[in-house]
Amino acid sequence: MDHKEYTTLARAQTSHFWFRTLYNFIISALCLESKLQSKSLSVFDAGAGCGGLMSKLHSVTCVRTIQGCEPYYWAWSLCRENSLKVINSSIEKLTINEAFDVVTCIDVLVLEGVDIQCAISRLIDLTVDGGLIIFNLAAYPLLRRHHDVKCGCARRFTYKSFLKELPNDNLLTVNFFYWNIFLSPVILIQALFYRTGFKLPTFIHRYQSPSDLEPPPALINSLLFLILSAEKYFPVFMRRLFGTSLFIIFRKTSGHLE
Repeated sequence: MDHKEYTTLARAQTSHFWFRTLYNFIISALCLESKLQSKSLSVFDAGAGCGGLMSKLHSVTCVRTIQGCEPYYWAWSLCRENSLKVINSSIEKLTINEAFDVVTCIDVLVLEGVDIQCAISRLIDLTVDGGLIIFNLAAYPLLRRHHDVKCGCARRFTYKSFLKELPNDNLLTVNFFYWNIFLSPVILIQALFYRTGFKLPTFIHRYQSPSDLEPPPALINSLLFLILSAEKYFPVFMRRLFGTSLFIIFRKTSGHLE
């Protein structure tokens, strides 16, 4: 990811409607798992970025401990400044020998240079038998646009294409859905302009932020947060058709699935 995007991320990760919605998805999953297991959870955030999710989870009662890793030194340093327990390492090179109740991997496997199969294998090793692995991924290759280039996003997935990346069959899907459905038409238009090489009309550029990671004006930001949060009430079949992001929860099984 471009360094400017990291600095934008550091400012925006607690206020941007997209991150707030995503964090709520993750917290809901953690609270449900905590209730099912009748205990608070140990969590590892693989690819912690600037520490937004980890900071959020510190205040969640169903989370007992939270650790993470982040390879980019500037982002790792920021995490350390905020007293977060983060290792300066990529997922593939991680040497930690602990195992956790839940491992989160948020928009990491889509990044350029990540060895997907190696990273997934390492995530499985980090998860206790019966534990959860939570992924968020950029969805649908046809939605690739300039934002992907700036953020180092080299690939997008559908649910079926991501399943083909799994190195073994001891991950059971608990749930999956696409989200950010409401903004999908806007993202699709941007992607079409990107693919054809045409520039967006001037009147759109005039109101467009230099980075998609920058929150929109407060009122619009709040409205979009409410709209995206309401997507959880959509019928299941609709949430499994299309969206700009793919959210998947797997459970690690102790053996091969039949």
